[in-house]
Amino acid sequence: MSITTVGTKVGTGSAVEKDSKEAGRKAAQSAWDKIGRPRVDLAIVFAASKYRYADVLAGVKGVIGAAPLAGCSTAGEFCDGLVSDGAVVVMLVHSGGAKFSVGLGKDLKARSFDAVQAMFGQFAPAPGKDFPHRSVLMLSDGLAGNGEQLVINAALKAGKEAFIAGGAAGDGGAFKETFLFHNDQVHSDAVVAIEMWSSSAPGIGVSHGWCPSKFSGVVTKAKGNLLQEIDGKPAFQLYEQYAKAIKYPLTPQNSDMFMMTNELGMDLGPNKVKVRAPIKRNADGSILLATEVPAQMKVSIVEGKCDSLLAAAKTAAEQAMAGLKGAKPAGVIVFDCIARKICLKEDFQKEVEVIRKVVGNVPVIGFNTYGEIARVPGQFSGFHNTTDVVFIIPA
Repeated sequence: MSITTVGTKVGTGSAVEKDSKEAGRKAAQSAWDKIGRPRVDLAIVFAASKYRYADVLAGVKGVIGAAPLAGCSTAGEFCDGLVSDGAVVVMLVHSGGAKFSVGLGKDLKARSFDAVQAMFGQFAPAPGKDFPHRSVLMLSDGLAGNGEQLVINAALKAGKEAFIAGGAAGDGGAFKETFLFHNDQVHSDAVVAIEMWSSSAPGIGVSHGWCPSKFSGVVTKAKGNLLQEIDGKPAFQLYEQYAKAIKYPLTPQNSDMFMMTNELGMDLGPNKVKVRAPIKRNADGSILLATEVPAQMKVSIVEGKCDSLLAAAKTAAEQAMAGLKGAKPAGVIVFDCIARKICLKEDFQKEVEVIRKVVGNVPVIGFNTYGEIARVPGQFSGFHNTTDVVFIIPA
C-alpha cells in the first residue's frame, strides 16, 4: 500500500521467499514501486527468525542504495493485510516534511547509558525551526532485560519534549538471541534508533486491555529482571496459587507458557497497570522477566479477554490519531507483544485489522515484540509488555 501526502510518500512491501537476499530485495522493490520517487529517505526492515539477516539487508540495500536503514528480528511480522511468522516486511519513506537519521549503541546489557549516548551521537544535527518535533524510534535487544532503564536513559538524552516509541526485537519465541539492523550491519546486545525531526507532531498511542486479578502481592526481593520473592516467598508460588484456583494442570513443561499468557501487572495507582512479561521459571522458584520490576512494588497476575485486548488496540490507534492534532497520517508502525499474539491465537489478525480500520487507508507495518516502548508527555510512559504501541508518521 502507499499513500501520497504533502511532501511525503510511504510505501510498504513484504516477501516470504526462502532465499534471504531475494526476500529482502522483493520486499524493498515492492515498497519502492509504490513510492515512485527518485529516492527514499528511510528504510525500516522487520524480518522473521528463519532468515540470514546480512543477506536480507544486502537485498534491501541493493534496491534503496545509501538511504539510512533500521530494523530488527521479530517474533512475527505484519504489513498491511499480511500477518506472518515467516516474512520480511519493509517500509520506505520519501519525505519533505521530515528528516531522518539512524544511530547504533552496543553493549546494551552491561552499558545501557553508554549505548544510548553512542546512539544519539550518530544522529544528524537538528535541521532547524522548520522541523520542531523530535521523535526517537528505538529497537532494542529483546533479551537485554533492562528496558525500563533504556527508556529512562533515552528520555534524559532526548529531552522532555521528545516523542519516544519502539519495541524489543524477537527471535520467533526461542528467547535465545535477538538481532538489530543498522544500515547494512547486523548486531546483537545493541540498540538502534531512528531520529525523526518533523514539521508536524507524530501520533503515539499505548494501551493493553489487562486488569489485575485478586492474586497479588508485594515484591520483597528482586535484582534487575530477576523476580525472586513475592511476600517473602518464591515468586512462582503466586502462579501456583492462581493455577490451582482456576483448575489449570500446571507442570514444569507448561509453566513458562502459562506465565506468558497470564502475565504480571505492576500497580502504579488507581486504574494504572503496567504489564511485565515472565519468560522463565527457575528451579529456585524465581522468575526471569523481560525487564525490571523493583522491590516493594505491588504486583498482580493480570487477566484479559479477546474483546478487551481488541478494544485496547483500538484505543492505542485512536490515541495515535488524536496525537496528530488534525494532521494527516502518512504511515503507521505498530509494536505489538508476542504474548498478545499467543493469547489471541487466530484472532490476532483481528487486532491488526482493528488498527487499520482506525487509521484508514494508510500503509501499516509492524512486528511482534519482546517489549514495547512509549514515552509521550501526558501519556502512560516507559517500557511495556503485552501492550500495543502505535506510532504514526505525520504528513
